[in-house]
Amino acid sequence: MAIIEDLLLELIEVILESCCDFTSLDGLPQIFPHMEQVFNARHESILKNVF
Repeated sequence: MAIIEDLLLELIEVILESCCDFTSLDGLPQIFPHMEQVFNARHESILKNVF
């Protein structure tokens, strides 16, 4: 089960990194609480990819 959880976290991180602007990046975590948890844990790499 941990493998599936890790894969899910990686997938969410890729989705957040693929956001084309800050409006999208801001909206997704508000809609999906699990995305907010991933963003809070890995915000540096995600923001670097959005820039």
